[in-house]
Amino acid sequence: MDRAIARAIHASPLFAGTRFDESAIRTETLRKGRLLDDMRGSCACVGLIVEGAIDVYSVAADGFEVKLAELGIGDSFGICNLCSERALPTVLRCRTACRVMLVPKARFMATMESDAELALRYARVCNEKIAFLIGRIEELAQATSAVKLETYLCEHADENGIVRIEGTRDDLARYLGISRSALFRQIARLKEEGVVCSHGRALRLCRAPRLPRSNEAR
Repeated sequence: MDRAIARAIHASPLFAGTRFDESAIRTETLRKGRLLDDMRGSCACVGLIVEGAIDVYSVAADGFEVKLAELGIGDSFGICNLCSERALPTVLRCRTACRVMLVPKARFMATMESDAELALRYARVCNEKIAFLIGRIEELAQATSAVKLETYLCEHADENGIVRIEGTRDDLARYLGISRSALFRQIARLKEEGVVCSHGRALRLCRAPRLPRSNEAR
C-alpha cells in the first residue's frame, strides 16, 4: 500500500482503524471535470478520496445545479445507500484531478458485519452527513439570495473576517443555490454598504450584515 493511500485511510473517519485485504481494493485516477458514481464497471463500490477534491451536486428537473458539499482527502462516497439498492439523486464531479480507492460494497458490508468498530464509525459518519444536509436544506430554503450570501459570509469568516472562497464565484453561486448574476449583484451591494471588501481572491467581512432575527438566533 503506497503512502498516499495510507495517509488517506489515516485521515478517514470511516476507514481509519480497519484493514482491508489489498486484493479487495483498487485505485482509479480521474481527470478534472469527470463525473462519477458508486458503480465502477459492474461492481458497486465504496470510495475513498486519496488525492484531489470532489464536489457533490443536486440537480433539479430543469437542470439547475446546487452544490451540496465538497469532499477532500480522507472523505468517502458511495456509503449512504450501502444498505439500499436505491440510487442517490446526487452528482459527483471531480473539481481537480483525483485518485480514489475503491472497495466493493459487498466486501465492505462483510467486513462491517465482523467489525463492530467499523459499523459504529459508519453509523457516526452517516449521522454527521444527515446533520450536515439538514443544515444545507435550511440554508437553501432561506428566502432571498441576500440572506443566503450574508449567512454564508458570517458562518465562513475566520477570526480576521476573511472569507476564503473555494473554487470560482460560479461554484459559490451553485453552493448557495442562486444564479451567478444574483451573487455578483449581492456582493456589489455589500461592498457599497461597507459590509465587505475585496481581499485578493477572498472577501473580508468589515462588519456584520443585518440578518433577520431567525438567522441571528441560529
